[in-house]
Amino acid sequence: MQHENELLNERDATHGDIRMNSAMYDELSTVFWKYASPRMLAQKARFSFVLDMIFTKLVRLCTGDPMFEDHWVDLSGYSSLGKTMVTQP
Repeated sequence: MQHENELLNERDATHGDIRMNSAMYDELSTVFWKYASPRMLAQKARFSFVLDMIFTKLVRLCTGDPMFEDHWVDLSGYSSLGKTMVTQP
């Protein structure tokens, strides 16, 4: 249990508070899909997982430690996966 608490405290410092992250993710996702173009909406099922992960990484950058390199690496990786989904249908 102590190890779990240490890990959660470490994650709070780098990833931000889970409650704040959840609220911000919900708002970001809602606004994105509210204003998405018809072409994007037609591809929602195709891109939703990758976009969900990108939203998660953006939220962690905002509420956590922007100097935590993994956030940037993950964001780049999920963006690359999205590109692959376009170039290799």
